[in-house]
Amino acid sequence: LAINQDKHQLYIGHTQSASLRISMFDTPTGKLVRTSDRLSFKAANAADSRFEHFRHMVYSQDSDTLFVSYSNMLKTGGG
Repeated sequence: LAINQDKHQLYIGHTQSASLRISMFDTPTGKLVRTSDRLSFKAANAADSRFEHFRHMVYSQDSDTLFVSYSNMLKTGGG
């Protein structure tokens, strides 16, 4: 979870159709504003989406930016 208090926006990280996404809600109304496209890894040896996880999410008032950290496992030579 992350929040932009000035704009009354709540960000929630979640999975949808086995992929990581972020949804933004308007806090006064509780209505969904939008959901992001799939967050994905461009590495050829990335494991499938079952191994993707959100780590941290924070909103910076100073830069008006949402920072997100997420991870995935990589495949090895043995699978």
